[in-house]
Amino acid sequence: MNPATLNEARRIFSALNHLAKNFKKTELVICPPSIYLSVISTKPSVIGIGTQNIFEEDPVSGSRAFTGEISATMLKNLGVEYVILGHSERRERGETDEMVNKKIKVALKAGLKPVVCIGEKERDKDGHFFEILKAQVKTTFSRLKKNDLGKIIVAYEPVWAIGKNDKENMKGEDLHQMTIFIRKVLAENYGKTAAFRPQIIYGGSVSEANVLDIVSHGKVSGILPGRASLEPETVKKILKVLESLK
Repeated sequence: MNPATLNEARRIFSALNHLAKNFKKTELVICPPSIYLSVISTKPSVIGIGTQNIFEEDPVSGSRAFTGEISATMLKNLGVEYVILGHSERRERGETDEMVNKKIKVALKAGLKPVVCIGEKERDKDGHFFEILKAQVKTTFSRLKKNDLGKIIVAYEPVWAIGKNDKENMKGEDLHQMTIFIRKVLAENYGKTAAFRPQIIYGGSVSEANVLDIVSHGKVSGILPGRASLEPETVKKILKVLESLK
């Protein structure tokens, strides 16, 4: 629920849109609170526009009300391209893997590109978190078409890493191990070729100080920053690093 005001949302969007024009090889996507989308999506932009959630059904207009919810079709008609699904904060409030799976299918049908968050809450020395993550991946990405995997971005978001400083955060080599594991699990359901179709990005206390290690050694396609996304100067520093890797 940030930023708190429309004026602040406009200021951040304007600053990000201005700086994004200087980066030609790195794609920047913002996912503001849905209340600001009608203002932001109508402005000329070099930034991709996304949203933070959709409802798990997308009924024909007027068939069922679902008061208070927002459908994938409504968002698509606003010019939205991406949608974050299964964020750890939503899962903490009761969103299940099955619900996220439904939302993926609804998003794809509407022509939105899902950014699907997965990740373990904590790590144990015996490695039981691998089984937890495996079960999450299998259910979240259940019964999709192989070709649809290429339309999905997987955001590996280990909950234990959120809010950590650079020293406590996940290191690139450890992240690479996790991306290999995620693709291995996907391969069990869809085959090796299809398992390499989704892009994998990382979310969890990313800053200009660790983004080089995260992307280059972690072998991911990008990042999903949280607090840093509200600070255009920080985003600029991160983009400079990412641009240098291309």
